[in-house]
Amino acid sequence: VRNRISIKKIRSKIRIIREQKRSEVKQDNPQLKFGDITKELATRWKALSDEDKRVLQAKFSPSFIYNQF
Repeated sequence: VRNRISIKKIRSKIRIIREQKRSEVKQDNPQLKFGDITKELATRWKALSDEDKRVLQAKFSPSFIYNQF
């Protein structure tokens, strides 16, 4: 059960990051369709170093987001 919870939390963080960055990709590439934007986000995510991924995941962690309100 703990593994499922951990995976769910990680997926949630990635989803939040993706939603936050989607507008940035759309602004840079207005001609891209929804599926192409998702592919571009995946490419950008894969290109990040592990440290950069950790920084983004920490920045968009649920505790960070809930403290913004």
